Amino acid sequence: MISATEARGKTEAVKNNGVECELKRIEHEIEKAISKGDNNIALDGTISHPTANYMRQLGYEVHTGSQYNESYFTIKW
Repeated sequence: MISATEARGKTEAVKNNGVECELKRIEHEIEKAISKGDNNIALDGTISHPTANYMRQLGYEVHTGSQYNESYFTIKW
């Protein structure tokens, strides 16, 4: 049986990997928007709290919402 400390460490690694994946996807979408001259993106789905907080620390505006029972989020710069 693994210890609680090891379990916490593995859980944290999984969370960090998820945030990295989200950030890569978002960065790609931001770069596409910039190339079109846009200053915001809107994506279907949800954004995790750690990712949203990190984006806010970088100066982005992050908003979440839902319409017709479908989640979305917007990011502005």
